[in-house]
Amino acid sequence: MFLLSYAMKNGERPLFALRCLALLLIGACDCGGGVIPEDASSGADAGVDAPMLGRSEQCNGADDDLDGKEDEGCPIRLTENPMDDIAPSVEGGRIAWMRRPVGMPGEAEIWLRERDGSVRKIADGSYPDLHGDFVAYLARTDEGTRVHLLRLSTSELRVMDTSDADFVQAPSLGPDTLAWSQRLRGTEEDFEVRVYSISEERLMAPAPHGAIAEFPVIESRPVGEEARVLYRDDRFGHHTVGLLHFFDVFAFEGDGAEPSVVHARGDDRLLGSLRDFDRGQFLTMESFGPVDSMEPRTCRPIVVDVESNETMAFREPSLDCFSASAFSDGRAVLIEDPDGRSDLHLWDSVSGEVLQITDHARYSTSAELEDDLLVWVDDRNDHYDLYMMDLSDLAEGDFLPEGIRR
Repeated sequence: MFLLSYAMKNGERPLFALRCLALLLIGACDCGGGVIPEDASSGADAGVDAPMLGRSEQCNGADDDLDGKEDEGCPIRLTENPMDDIAPSVEGGRIAWMRRPVGMPGEAEIWLRERDGSVRKIADGSYPDLHGDFVAYLARTDEGTRVHLLRLSTSELRVMDTSDADFVQAPSLGPDTLAWSQRLRGTEEDFEVRVYSISEERLMAPAPHGAIAEFPVIESRPVGEEARVLYRDDRFGHHTVGLLHFFDVFAFEGDGAEPSVVHARGDDRLLGSLRDFDRGQFLTMESFGPVDSMEPRTCRPIVVDVESNETMAFREPSLDCFSASAFSDGRAVLIEDPDGRSDLHLWDSVSGEVLQITDHARYSTSAELEDDLLVWVDDRNDHYDLYMMDLSDLAEGDFLPEGIRR
């Protein structure tokens, strides 16, 4: 106890104190100025920027706290291309995104950043989604827009038949599922969700022509985890008050299963798009107010547990509500959008803690989160670039939204 008390003198951080305690036992720590590596100079020659155990990251490209990582909690610019880099997808430490001419739809490309930091173009296409060894994306062909599934390790390409559609939404990958929504050709609002088994190389379709359900309504924005795929469905709210569409959240559980409601709206409570589905929970928006009124509605992000239907809400409903962007392991990335800018906030849905991730006077948006890796789109350089932040040491105080310690 004496050693621990000694190690924590002068207000040192608890983690530093524990490290110091261990090093004191072997006589390698002075517990006042950190640990000096054996190959480093001492005194004035060492300089104030020499890495030291117990010191926080300084956003300088160095491992300041000697934990084997660099610049945790710092915004790191990933792309510097004069084109727009948008629509990131993060999985397993890899990052895929869409690159296109600035301010123009143009011909888009899919790029990939590997775990070792190497970057390469992998396809012509748009709106990628990563999972495991696969990336799914939309691509234009002579026959129209198709959903492509690319195996990264072998370059094997599978093309989904969407010839009966005149509009296809961005695809979503699960561990063994590829899901997308498409509008049937010749209809105005008949959107169908289709789910493809990657291992069995076939559509998982109880309906005759490939859709998971046959209703002339809007089924959209699927997200998958394990064998379950969630999506929005307006079969109980199609063309209601003023021809509006009111959605419930449905789940498709696999072959032969009829999709069922897992989270329903209320009389004055409406549900927004599904943002992410992770560890049995999904992120969405809810809004409140009379549905037959032109008055503004209050809203807020929520996290819903599929099995229990328990809802965790972000603060009270507000007219100036935050929007939902990404969700992983109980934490959500939310977007606050005041006039002329947008900022990212990290919300722990269990503890309720909220941290502002960006406060630059420009737009930070389209965030993706996987465990401790956060990636977002940012226009602080007058076009859209990708930025990332390693959130693994938040508890240690390594958190510098603008790269400058505050």
